[in-house]
Amino acid sequence: MEVKRIAFLKAEKEYQKAVEEYTRKAFSIKVTQIQVMTATAFGISIDRMLSGTHKRNIVDSRQMSMLLSRENTDMSLASIGDLHGGKDHATVIHACKTIKSLIDTNSNFRILYNKLSEEIKMLP
Repeated sequence: MEVKRIAFLKAEKEYQKAVEEYTRKAFSIKVTQIQVMTATAFGISIDRMLSGTHKRNIVDSRQMSMLLSRENTDMSLASIGDLHGGKDHATVIHACKTIKSLIDTNSNFRILYNKLSEEIKMLP
């Protein structure tokens, strides 16, 4: 009886690991799609967007991608930051606040954000 229980618990643990890995990959794929869409909208390459540069248009694209990733996935802030050039969770929080402020004050940013949000909702 105890052997069956141990086998069941082991199988259940393996199943949970498989589900977590599948979920992580699925979210990672969606974040990658968001990154491609955002970089394209800003007219830059993915590599440039994920680089550590502090040029305003590069930072804006990276921060926009972080906000869209946060709003459209269930990934943790740390995971989103990791997929955006190794940034930490605090950087993701700052990025989201910054872009939300720009959306409120800059009509061009608001239009771009709305356009990207709609395109992301169309993703499978």
